[in-house]
Amino acid sequence: MQDARSKPVYDGARQLFAKLQVDLAERNQSEAFKVIQNYKAEMESLSGFPIRIQEENFESKIGATIQMAWKHQRDFHLVKIRADYPPPLVSHLESHELTHLKLESEARKAGKNLFFATSARTREIAIRSVSGDIRKWEKAGYPEQKITEITLTLVNGLCEFLFNCPLDMLIERHIRDTFKPLQPAQFLSTRKLALEAWQTNSNPEIRRLTPRKIFQASLALNGAYALSLDDLFHGAADFAAPYRSLDTFALSQRLWMHWQERAKNLGPGDEYRLVDEFAEMVGLRDWYEWHPDLGHHEATSEPLKQGTTNPALLEQKQPAAIFYFLDAFKRFDAMTPEQVRNVAFEIALLGRNGLDYAAPDEKYELRALPDRKFSGLHLMCLMYAGFKRVAPEHEVQMDLNDPFLTALQMHKNGGGKP
Repeated sequence: MQDARSKPVYDGARQLFAKLQVDLAERNQSEAFKVIQNYKAEMESLSGFPIRIQEENFESKIGATIQMAWKHQRDFHLVKIRADYPPPLVSHLESHELTHLKLESEARKAGKNLFFATSARTREIAIRSVSGDIRKWEKAGYPEQKITEITLTLVNGLCEFLFNCPLDMLIERHIRDTFKPLQPAQFLSTRKLALEAWQTNSNPEIRRLTPRKIFQASLALNGAYALSLDDLFHGAADFAAPYRSLDTFALSQRLWMHWQERAKNLGPGDEYRLVDEFAEMVGLRDWYEWHPDLGHHEATSEPLKQGTTNPALLEQKQPAAIFYFLDAFKRFDAMTPEQVRNVAFEIALLGRNGLDYAAPDEKYELRALPDRKFSGLHLMCLMYAGFKRVAPEHEVQMDLNDPFLTALQMHKNGGGKP
């Protein structure tokens, strides 16, 4: 049992644990990358749609989102990842969104999938419930348009969090139990997001402007989610600490205990009932509605295959590839293994939806190599050579082995004869 005397010891141990996770997340990048590629292929097969992943500059501090093909009438799912997220932690965000897809695909196959939605009716109910705060804004002289904009943003944000909170608890437990190579990244990523959430919740200006009902519900849900993370990491974190002194913490504890009891025996689609139960407990059940998933939207293209899409063209590009490999060897000789790893993984993340290796245009930029722009083929050679150097066990499915070996022999001979 932790008391005031032992707190410094616990705090020191947690800080040391976090530092160790940073090192482990760096070391695990290669294995984590393979885990994500396999999981992505599995989810494409389960859902029947290919998955695209892209970076996004979000306005808020969210880590990632997924847009399901069947909700957006597309022939692919789209995962958006925060553009400035630390590269070693991106695998956690990807696994989280892919598990959202897993839950929904399984519910769909069981005929139990539902779409969480707000409507004019539910928004009117929500706005009426915070009408007292709106009148205060009006008296303070805020323009009507601005009041409407802020209110709808806050209502929509809380509804999204209400839906995601119990599901995210399920998702993080699945990741922890299923993907051991992702555990260090998971800890650091959830830690980062939890700290950002508390920075938002403790901001005096946000506290002042947010209607009490919305703010109280948000604090209760955040506290419950923090408790779930603390349990997940077996005391290595105390993300719930800042919420313990709040008058909403008792509700946070009830939400967490309810989740623990209900999560034991959930079947496909049962998580939606858990959302309703959370909503009842925080007083938001009439702020949203469920729409049926009719399940008619079909895939119009096959799941994306791994590897290069035009091997014949890549073979024609071999002379250029040799010189790009020579450039890669020269660069990497002057870099540490960690720096080489960062280059390889940044390119891997950039190229998840394919690199244009047909055009010679130097249009790609790298944070790890900011001195110039690169063509698509140049990036492919840098990534291939990088993985060969720091993660040779990682199979890069590109038809570049012949020019790589030729360039490697030239490099060993001093850059002259092959």
